[in-house]
Amino acid sequence: MSTVLTVNIQAQLVQLDDGSIRVFYEGMQYTKGQQVPFHIFGMDSNPARHSTAESFVVQYMLAKYGADRRAWPALAVEFVAAKDSS
Repeated sequence: MSTVLTVNIQAQLVQLDDGSIRVFYEGMQYTKGQQVPFHIFGMDSNPARHSTAESFVVQYMLAKYGADRRAWPALAVEFVAAKDSS
């Protein structure tokens, strides 16, 4: 069974059965080093705001939980710490 963490209203962090973790958004999967669409950020989207899946997750975790990664959900910490598998 996959582990799922909702990052924002449209995007989820999902740990797959093989242990890899991906950002799922609009039916697509993104590894931490892949570029995500700018509109993944929601209402404040800006085409200049392209970033990687890792940066997207970090920005949301910082906004919600602060800089202390011990307060972040374990799946988010694992995603950020993992080697990129793209």
